[in-house]
Amino acid sequence: MTSTEEVQQFLQLPADVLLAVIEHLDLTDVLALRLTCRKCLSLCQERSVWVKIVQEQQQVLPMPPELQRDDNHAFEHVETQDLIKLSLQSERVDRRWPTLRPKLDRWPTEEYKSTGTAPTILLGMEMVLDRWLLLVYGEGVVQLHDLQAAESGRQVAQMQCNRAHGSQWSSFAAAIDPTHKILTVATSRCVPPYHLSIFTIDLTEPEIEISMNRQIPLESPKTLHAMDPALDLLALSASSKVQLMNISDRKGDVVVPAYPETHDDLWNGINAARFMGPYVLVARTRTIELHHVFSALRPHGPRTPSLMHSFPMTTFKDVSFSDCKAGPNSLEMTMLVYDVIQGLYQYRIEVHNPAEDEVHPRLSVTQTGLYPLGLPLQASINLAPRSESDSSSSPTSPPETPTPTFSHTHFLQNIGHLAHGTSAVQSRGFLSAFAMGPQGHRAMWVERRRGGVAREIQVWSRRREGAAPPSAAWVYHFGADCEEMEKKVVYTINSFDLREDIICCAFSESRGIIVLGNRLGNISVLPID
Repeated sequence: MTSTEEVQQFLQLPADVLLAVIEHLDLTDVLALRLTCRKCLSLCQERSVWVKIVQEQQQVLPMPPELQRDDNHAFEHVETQDLIKLSLQSERVDRRWPTLRPKLDRWPTEEYKSTGTAPTILLGMEMVLDRWLLLVYGEGVVQLHDLQAAESGRQVAQMQCNRAHGSQWSSFAAAIDPTHKILTVATSRCVPPYHLSIFTIDLTEPEIEISMNRQIPLESPKTLHAMDPALDLLALSASSKVQLMNISDRKGDVVVPAYPETHDDLWNGINAARFMGPYVLVARTRTIELHHVFSALRPHGPRTPSLMHSFPMTTFKDVSFSDCKAGPNSLEMTMLVYDVIQGLYQYRIEVHNPAEDEVHPRLSVTQTGLYPLGLPLQASINLAPRSESDSSSSPTSPPETPTPTFSHTHFLQNIGHLAHGTSAVQSRGFLSAFAMGPQGHRAMWVERRRGGVAREIQVWSRRREGAAPPSAAWVYHFGADCEEMEKKVVYTINSFDLREDIICCAFSESRGIIVLGNRLGNISVLPID
């Protein structure tokens, strides 16, 4: 029987049988099959085929907010053609994400800067719903840009406070409500009179406006860290204490219970805080703490003890979180933290609900990635071998000649197999900004080589099934769960002007658009194409 006859017999099978076969194909095969004949094209356009493809993509790729739910109801309001378009876009972004970017779009425009009204003290930026870019400036300016209409970023709203309403901000926090309609922004004033300003932005309005909701007076300056509209709470800090504040009906600050202070706490300052379901997660320089919100708000009621995890031989300077994912019996979040000497660490944080034989929840912290900038103490060849309980898959002794990962230029043989390149013509670099995607699938950072003028924009994406496993030397020192975050430069900025240093960044995880902010307050955009 010839191949043509086999194809004809295959096409004579009932349509439901052919459809069942097609639903087991991956995206590449479906795209190739629909080019063969009209019958295959018609079958490949069936909704069930694309629902199956998108469901598989949900497990490994960042998806738009409307498709992030892990059930069939997420697709009910999406037309079949839109499903096809979203699936193809997700695959294209995944393919283009680690490749070189062709251009850097700089804005605001020269005309805007010539008026002398452009703010310059950029406090930070946040990507909201993978579409809206929020910029907050210390001069009392809030800007919102829409990245969906054009990758250059169309400004849709701006609000500027005068001195009477309280400019001179030092920190901010922003969060979207559970309906994805109202964005709330809180800012903290750093000079007397101290107060918090609360702003709301209705993203559903045709003409978006930024409205000041209220001002909350403070007795002393405080640093804003996080906001949860569902709990109606703000997380702030002063000195080494985290405080919770009710947004709409303030009845005084509530200090989160902490562990007894020791002399080591002088070196264990607060980097960030995030709400994680009914908990508040506090990331410090050398530890993370988990506190139950309701135990703090009701100190005389039933208490859930605070949990803590220590990071030995590290000193973290900054941190970036993914969104919290709620499972049947646990909460999960990805944390990206930076040690100036050793590099960029990635951890998976899990809070497990009490089992039948347990009373309190459990905190689990697992290192899942490392981008080394120096010679980590944990990676020393003289380390004692791990115990059998540490990792059953780890070798009992280090390989005699560990092979470096050549895709990662940090691994040069002159100072060891786990060291940053510090040859005669290269010096160790440092990170000036980094960000973890809200879905935890992608991350980016900006590395500048010491003594040089190049700022390298680098990206990372989570390793997919079928990827090459880490080397035996890597597994021995860091465990099988920890992957090497390889060096993938997508753009390089060269400038002798220190004001061009990138101090903050954000990106749209599903669209692949990268946004950078420098010391001058200028914004640049790296589109995917």
